Amino acid sequence: KCRIKESIMDKRKLILITGIFLVIITGLRISWIMYHSKSEFPQAEAGVLDLRGVDVLGDKSVPLDGEWLFYDEYFLEPGEEINQESYMTVPGTWSKEDGESQFGYGTYRLIILLNEEQEQVYSMYFKNLSNSSKVFVNGQLVAERGKLSETASDFIPDNKPFQIEYENTSSQMEIIVQVSNYIDPRDGGIEEAILLGSNATIIKDQILGYSMQIVMGIVFLLHGIYLMMIYFMYRRKNEVLFLALALFSMTIATIADDNKFLYFMFPSLSYEWWTIITLLAYITASLFLVHCFKSTIAKPKIIVGYTILCLGYIVSIFVMPLQTTLFNMRLFLLIIYIFPAIIIAFATVKLVLSGKRGTIFLFLLIISIGSSSVWGILKNTEWLNIPKYPYFPLELILAVIFFAAYWFKQFFHVSEENRQFAEKMMQIDKRKDEFLAQTSHELRNPLHGIINMAQAIVDDGNERLNQDTKVNLQLLITVAKRMSALLNELVDLAKIKEGRVRLELGGVDLASVVSG
Repeated sequence: KCRIKESIMDKRKLILITGIFLVIITGLRISWIMYHSKSEFPQAEAGVLDLRGVDVLGDKSVPLDGEWLFYDEYFLEPGEEINQESYMTVPGTWSKEDGESQFGYGTYRLIILLNEEQEQVYSMYFKNLSNSSKVFVNGQLVAERGKLSETASDFIPDNKPFQIEYENTSSQMEIIVQVSNYIDPRDGGIEEAILLGSNATIIKDQILGYSMQIVMGIVFLLHGIYLMMIYFMYRRKNEVLFLALALFSMTIATIADDNKFLYFMFPSLSYEWWTIITLLAYITASLFLVHCFKSTIAKPKIIVGYTILCLGYIVSIFVMPLQTTLFNMRLFLLIIYIFPAIIIAFATVKLVLSGKRGTIFLFLLIISIGSSSVWGILKNTEWLNIPKYPYFPLELILAVIFFAAYWFKQFFHVSEENRQFAEKMMQIDKRKDEFLAQTSHELRNPLHGIINMAQAIVDDGNERLNQDTKVNLQLLITVAKRMSALLNELVDLAKIKEGRVRLELGGVDLASVVSG
């Protein structure tokens, strides 16, 4: 009954801790979203964004969100007017509502109404135009990425983020964005908000996003190096090695995704290699994490099957066109991403319920990663219409902190066990010395009696004893004397350990010492 009550209390405590932790991290996430929300700015309607009365060059950049004019499968040129336009919500994917077909190319158009006519220098930041684009401002070509095409054969993708500056002298600004996408048509178009503002404000927004990703990348990298040192210097356990490799992969995934800091590090990197590196980072991180927790899985065939799936997808990345890999094989990629979450969550809950020391930190780690993943999915989809916001690393930082706390807890626990074991061994060694000293003392007196009696027999019966008997008695006396010397040395050793040895200086016959 006591054990049942303790188990119920532990489960209630776990549920309470989980609830409080989820409320805290969710509240912090919502606060971050609200702080960086730009909901105070107007939205575009019917292809027109009215920013009159708005301080466009103020402390906050203005998102050009709302209804843009969209020309399906047509590259609209500046100054051209046609009547086939529709409206498309920006930011967002450009797939049709029925989901049966996707656009290969199209044109976005927006008219911005500004304050009175005066010369102003505006900056615009384009984070993600999938996947090749041209940007015109008031009829002037200001940026071009990749190669636009009406067919997949001539299409060259390039989704690098970029910033432009434009000097505007009128109270109206026309923005035309031509986009084509044949890599993954379901995710084409203007996927991230286009920001308008001063150069300083735009740069500040970029630095915020980059700095968050750099911090997380460094944290993952340092922990990976730390685990590799543990593996090579202390514990050659495969779980430690796989976890270190997973952290290295997560480092690459962090700097490659979201703000695409990898492009900043390697400006000449192509879209194909950026996609390959990003996919490899996420897939290998998932694979290494599963192997890190494979000891908790009862059926090894599941691990083998998952490993074959990951390796097969990696091979397909290099031998198949990216369109096939990203579009037609999405189900396999979804399995690759979801399976580790299920395995790790199962293993963690199992450890927590077993009552092992420090497993609560692993449980909070899984909650942190799960929360970050769910918010990432909500951010990149349109299910809840959550506004875009800068990279938020808090949950991943907490996950790393909980991971470190778990290992420190295990380290201190092992250190305490080693200390107790050392004290126990010292006590055993002390009792051993006491036993040897006492035994030696008890054996020394009867041994002296044996030596004296044997010597007396030899001396008194020298004429009555035969030669063999004399030899045997002399051998007995010699062995007994050697045993007595050994016992005396054991007693002296015990005195040395206890600090009771008294040295007496005197002359020594070197000849007898050397001869033994």
